[in-house]
Amino acid sequence: MNTYPITSGRILKGKNLEDVTEFDFLKSGLTLKGKNLEDAIESNFAQIAKLLHIGNPAGYRLIEVWFAFDKSKKAVVLHITACGSDTLVNYDPAEDEPKVHELVISASEDDCPVRIDAELKKNEKPPFNPFDDSFIPDLGAAYGAMLGIIDEIGLKHCKIPMKDAVTSLMEVKYHGLSSSFPRQFVETCLSYLKMHKPKDDEETTRMMDRVFELLSRCERASEEDIITYIFYHPKTEWFFRTAGKITALQAIRIAKGLTQEQIADAAQMSVQQLRDYERCPGSTLFSASPRVSERLADALGVKKSEIVDENGCAVLVVK
Repeated sequence: MNTYPITSGRILKGKNLEDVTEFDFLKSGLTLKGKNLEDAIESNFAQIAKLLHIGNPAGYRLIEVWFAFDKSKKAVVLHITACGSDTLVNYDPAEDEPKVHELVISASEDDCPVRIDAELKKNEKPPFNPFDDSFIPDLGAAYGAMLGIIDEIGLKHCKIPMKDAVTSLMEVKYHGLSSSFPRQFVETCLSYLKMHKPKDDEETTRMMDRVFELLSRCERASEEDIITYIFYHPKTEWFFRTAGKITALQAIRIAKGLTQEQIADAAQMSVQQLRDYERCPGSTLFSASPRVSERLADALGVKKSEIVDENGCAVLVVK
């Protein structure tokens, strides 16, 4: 594994060299690591984008990424032309003016003998999965995932279905128990769940087994141990809400036999931007400009309400 320290960088605002604002990143301490320089840049591009303030939750549009050895600087210079800044709230890739970003990387001419145009890989984390231990880093995560699974069983996997989430009902009845005495709270929820007769099918059994597995980890958990559960309970709810679904945006495009390239071109955005909007879970349509969803709807020949709801979030449909 090779290392390539970033020594400096700047953002050239606009399409020319006028009104240049320079940012010195010597104190950032960011060092790229990879099998070679190209791999290091591609693998760490998310960190590079953050360093240069490129992109927000709605993503960004890459126009050009290339790097070459600069003999005057005796280093490799990475050039990034992109639309989208982390200062933008509702990002519209068709209206944002491109900016050129440069980073000076401590690397030799042997590392980059000729100009290289990067074909960037998408650096995205896999979606949260409460059944995968790699997503359960601590007791808070285990507790939150357990509560989310209990709620899912109560709402969809009981012979006597519930109208409200088990944990919400028990929290109202035994206020403060969920955080002060986590094991007792779970046992109370399970007792209430048992009254509604969980089904004995394979999926319900798998979910119940996971609950008891996570419960065994929280055997002696204290209030301090499980503080992060407030993040993992909704993550688990979202996991079940999106399971087996795709965005209506993707479903309609596929049904019409259109490619991502065709829709992205018609909607004046990059293919990567469209992929970010189509992704489920994790669609970034909620933070895009309303004009973006309007152009996507026009490109698909449908109403805007068919791909986003009243809050601007992506509509989800069963695969």
